[in-house]
Amino acid sequence: MSKELKAFLRAWLWWVMTDANEDNPYGFRGDMGLCYASWFFRRVHELGSLEPELKKLFWKDGLDEVYPFGEADFDERDEAGTMHLCPKRVGWVIKTLKENPDA
Repeated sequence: MSKELKAFLRAWLWWVMTDANEDNPYGFRGDMGLCYASWFFRRVHELGSLEPELKKLFWKDGLDEVYPFGEADFDERDEAGTMHLCPKRVGWVIKTLKENPDA
């Protein structure tokens, strides 16, 4: 995992764990999946796209590259603005960071 993707996942997890306030330096919002949130993170840090690497990690874990945590869940949480409260999404980020401590 690149250091840039790891920095994004850490920032996103920090945001989730600190009440997910929409007034944050990256512009993260509750209606954003990880791919869209990564776009905001990379824009703030003037990075290239993180989405291809993120999708590779989804694929490696046997997840769908478009709806890794389920299309129905995505649609419901998008409407409700609760993507960041999805236990599968948060769990995947925690697991992925633990599996890649040296990135």
